[in-house]
Amino acid sequence: MAYQKVLIAGQWRDSRNPESRFQAVNPSNKQPLPEMYPVSGEDDVDEAIAAGKQAAAELKRVPRQEFARFLE
Repeated sequence: MAYQKVLIAGQWRDSRNPESRFQAVNPSNKQPLPEMYPVSGEDDVDEAIAAGKQAAAELKRVPRQEFARFLE
């Protein structure tokens, strides 16, 4: 069965070793959406944490004023 892709480190890709799956629900009408989504396993989680650490380190190098302008 094909799952929707996961976004890790700026790249959409297939989940590695998903632990299970789920089907999302449209909140406006409570109907299930046709796509199936993976529940990522340890491999995906470890990669996402590493990507987050790298992104945080890169953000530390951005001047505060520049970062504030971006947020505004």
